[in-house]
Amino acid sequence: MTDLADQLRTALDRAEATARAATPGPWHALDGGVVDDDHEQWPVADTDSKRNREDRVFIAANDPAHVLLTVAAHRRIVDRHQPQQVNGDYHECRTCSDGYGYHDPAPCADLRDIASIYLPDLDQGEPR
Repeated sequence: MTDLADQLRTALDRAEATARAATPGPWHALDGGVVDDDHEQWPVADTDSKRNREDRVFIAANDPAHVLLTVAAHRRIVDRHQPQQVNGDYHECRTCSDGYGYHDPAPCADLRDIASIYLPDLDQGEPR
């Protein structure tokens, strides 16, 4: 079984690949859909919603460029919050544990929060 950080890296790889395969951003919402910086327009989110405009604005705000920045930030957080072994089998977060008596068991709350985004079906136990 891989640890949570490894599972997150795999999920982040998938999110990055999906964003890179899409039309690069930035995107801008228009009445008929979304337009990129090359002024190419395409329809999106054709729904029964009375909030079609809001749907397009939301989709444009989450363009591939935004997703890539988010994934990169989440990778940095995952890398900072690595488990370290203490006293044999006990693992704690090397970032959240302060070295002065506070020990945050790994995976820490920060990793579990990011996992809730990319791995929503993962059973992470009770929140701390």
